[in-house]
Amino acid sequence: MTTVFDSSNGCTYGVVEMGECERHGRYPNIIRQRFGKGCYGFSSLNLGCPMCKREASDRKIYGAISIPRRFIGKTFENYQPDENSQRVYDFFRDYADHLQDRIDAGTSVILTGRPGTGKTHLACALLFEAKKKGYSAFFINIRKLFRAVRDTWREGAAESESQVIDRYVDLDLLVIDEVGVQAKSENEQCILYDILNGRYENTKPTIILSNETLPGIKQIIGERAYDRLREGGGKAFDCSWESYRGKAELADDKSVSIQNIFEFYEVDDSPDQESEKVDPFADRWQDGKLMPAHIQPAGEAA
Repeated sequence: MTTVFDSSNGCTYGVVEMGECERHGRYPNIIRQRFGKGCYGFSSLNLGCPMCKREASDRKIYGAISIPRRFIGKTFENYQPDENSQRVYDFFRDYADHLQDRIDAGTSVILTGRPGTGKTHLACALLFEAKKKGYSAFFINIRKLFRAVRDTWREGAAESESQVIDRYVDLDLLVIDEVGVQAKSENEQCILYDILNGRYENTKPTIILSNETLPGIKQIIGERAYDRLREGGGKAFDCSWESYRGKAELADDKSVSIQNIFEFYEVDDSPDQESEKVDPFADRWQDGKLMPAHIQPAGEAA
């Protein structure tokens, strides 16, 4: 019997050597493609647990998009919508399923409401999907955003104000968190408008997260910026349902955890006994050579 598994690429592989991972269990370390009963290709070396490799890759993605540690590992798969949040969850899931169309259209989203309602979870899940598909994506708290701009005002700053603003304008997808906790000064409103307007002009989608109400966020970012975020299919949701907080745990290594993806089974590759007894070409052998079908062996000619 041979241990095999079916791959997501549609092929079946035989396991030449099994590996063992402390985190994920058994995995195929050396494999070869199975083409049929007893028929295999050349062996290839896997070189390590593929689930561990996937986890390491995911952690790099979360780091690249600046996801806060508490929200590392937050995906659509581990978000649990209820009857209140289902509509918002469905919108974000559909956004991810049609990511290229939504990004090309500059479809922005505003999520407001009380803390702990899953706003950041959904935004981080969408950023993760966008980064995996090759888009430039980034998460930033609005205070850090203003700080990055103000740092350019210092003498000898490495970047100019326009360079920092352009960096955020040029991203394919940008999430700005905690809009409303800033001082709400005229200067801050101008900085935020420059970024939102620049992204609007370049049809770049922005996701705004805030604990304010929708009327409150409209006043903070300005009516013109608010209206522009609603273009291109943009939506605004008031997440006013009960907080999920208390159920959440601080993220650790387990937050980016891939389950064992292999389902092994056994196949019988032993030769068919009947095929061993009967040689279909027995009447065409002559002097150790297989003769063409139209030539009869010597001594049998009429």
